[in-house]
Amino acid sequence: MCMERLVKTFSFRILSSNDSSTAEQRNATDDLIKKVIKMNTEENNNISLFRILHYTRFRLQSLQEKPSSNRAGEKCGRTALCH
Repeated sequence: MCMERLVKTFSFRILSSNDSSTAEQRNATDDLIKKVIKMNTEENNNISLFRILHYTRFRLQSLQEKPSSNRAGEKCGRTALCH
């Protein structure tokens, strides 16, 4: 199982893009959360699952630290991405 499974999705590309609108960011967030939930129910190997989720969290945290003109001054309303 590839650790980059979630970060290679279209949703993650939208989240990491500075060119996407707030609505696109919200839709991408919702879609990524659905993918995480689906993966949690389908994946049998807990070690692989942990590694994928940990790596995805690391990449999401690096996105939080990246300045964005679209999200300047906004608080994170998506606790799944914050914690």
